[in-house]
Amino acid sequence: SINPIRVPHVASPLNNIENAIIKMIIALARAMNIKVIAEGVENEVQLATLESMDCKYVQGYHFGKPMPAEKIESLLIEGLLAEEVSTKVVGSASV
Repeated sequence: SINPIRVPHVASPLNNIENAIIKMIIALARAMNIKVIAEGVENEVQLATLESMDCKYVQGYHFGKPMPAEKIESLLIEGLLAEEVSTKVVGSASV
C-alpha cells in the first residue's frame, strides 16, 4: 500500500519560496514512488500552478465542498446515469 504525501493548504498566489518547496516535495515523493495530494486548492490559478508542477492529485473547494457520503453516492449515480444516457444518444446518432 502506498501512503500519499499531502501538501497542506496551497496558498494563493504562490511565491517563489512556496513554489520551490512544493516542487521539492513532489520531486522527492516521485523519487520515492509516493503519491502526492495537494490540499486546499481553491481556484484555477492554484490548480494550473500545481498541474505545471506535474502534481497529479488535488483536492479542495475548487472542486466541491465537503458533503455527506450519501450525497456523494447520489451524485456519482446521477453522473453515471447521465453519462450512460449521453453515450447511448451519441452512439445511436452515429448509426
